[in-house]
Amino acid sequence: MKTYSKILFLILLIILTFSACNLEDNNSEPTNDTGTSQEYTESDKLLDNELFQFASSNNDAESCNKIISEDLKNECEKTVNASIVTVQAVENRDLKLCDGIDLPRFKDYCVLATTKEIDAYNETREKIERKKAMSELEQKAIDEGNVNLCDQQENEDKKVTCKYNILTNQALNNKDSSLCDQIGDESLIEHCKSLVDSR
Repeated sequence: MKTYSKILFLILLIILTFSACNLEDNNSEPTNDTGTSQEYTESDKLLDNELFQFASSNNDAESCNKIISEDLKNECEKTVNASIVTVQAVENRDLKLCDGIDLPRFKDYCVLATTKEIDAYNETREKIERKKAMSELEQKAIDEGNVNLCDQQENEDKKVTCKYNILTNQALNNKDSSLCDQIGDESLIEHCKSLVDSR
């Protein structure tokens, strides 16, 4: 009976030893860069997370390649790609570029940011074109001496300035300060009359 207990104890010891070896194998990554097996420790996880943060904050795909965990490395590469593509889409105001992003939330953000940039660009362009058109209108009114064109200005100050320029020129050329009364702004009327009277 003692021999039987010793054999049973030895078998149990061998099984426990074998199980412990298998447990260690389950906690290790298959291979590292050199092709040899390497244990994936808590420090490796921390460093992988730091590398992920650095890579995604700096759009640095090279740092993603230093991550040991394949899942985190792939996520890192997709995140960096999404950031780079978003910047390019916004800079070029090109929504089609957002289609190259694999991560759905990043893709949605790319579309949102790019659309916002496109809207801002179009609004600015429209303001510039409108301002240019109003300046051309004012110049045409001055060239033709047509005060009625001034009324087409959108801005009230621009209307008054346009009338001031035309009527002051006419009052000076005709030496007739009564033309200044049509300007519509008391301080500009007085200025116009003082210019005419000083000649």
